[in-house]
Amino acid sequence: MIILTIVAIVTLKALDAIVELAKLLLWAVFAILSLPFSLLGSHDSDIKVKAKKGKRGWNGVHPFVIDDNVDGHYEGYSLTHNGDYGNVPLSKNPNPQDDRQSYARPYKYKAKDSDLHKEELEGWRMPQRDLDRLRGLPSTDKTPNLTYKKDGRNRRRHK
Repeated sequence: MIILTIVAIVTLKALDAIVELAKLLLWAVFAILSLPFSLLGSHDSDIKVKAKKGKRGWNGVHPFVIDDNVDGHYEGYSLTHNGDYGNVPLSKNPNPQDDRQSYARPYKYKAKDSDLHKEELEGWRMPQRDLDRLRGLPSTDKTPNLTYKKDGRNRRRHK
């Protein structure tokens, strides 16, 4: 009888230790999952973006990264390789087939379905920090169309 009592006590102690270990593991998993994502490194991860080419005359066939789409009316960012005119440099080119420096024009533009080509550009990704910076740009009703004004030299200007 004494042996059974000792076995029961040891078994209960072992079960109690297993329960405490399980609680500790659950707490650790919860703590890791509740960390801010920036501490886990996802802040610099690349986010898949929806991008289309603009039609000639509206965006000069520059790519347009779509941030918002409501009933065929888009808001987004026009990209270029030109670093002039207040364009915002990106830390990484979203086009996976192009390693040149890429810039976003300094406004959040509006577009319609008719302004953009139907096919989406495949495989485009942007770092989260670039998207966060672009989302802070002011909106405008201007089109990102660059026109050329002849005044002794060609200069690019917004319409």
